Amino acid sequence: MMSEGTEYPDGCESDTTVRYFSDGTFAFLDFSGTWQLENNVLTEIEGDPDIKTGKPFRSTLRWNGRDRFWKRYADGSIEEFRRCP
Repeated sequence: MMSEGTEYPDGCESDTTVRYFSDGTFAFLDFSGTWQLENNVLTEIEGDPDIKTGKPFRSTLRWNGRDRFWKRYADGSIEEFRRCP
């Protein structure tokens, strides 16, 4: 997924893309960790999935079709994401 402000098609091939993998891991820039989606609440934990050293980071998702969603952060800010083709 890439944030709405990222230019397509460059965004999908760049390191600014957040990649959520089906095994429950994610990668973004120099960060990686695990993710879980339950009832539109996305929980991301940075760090080694086996050690789980990171603090859980929760955000709420609101879907806009199957390829876009808004992510509301704990501070109330909102960012729109879209699926890369």
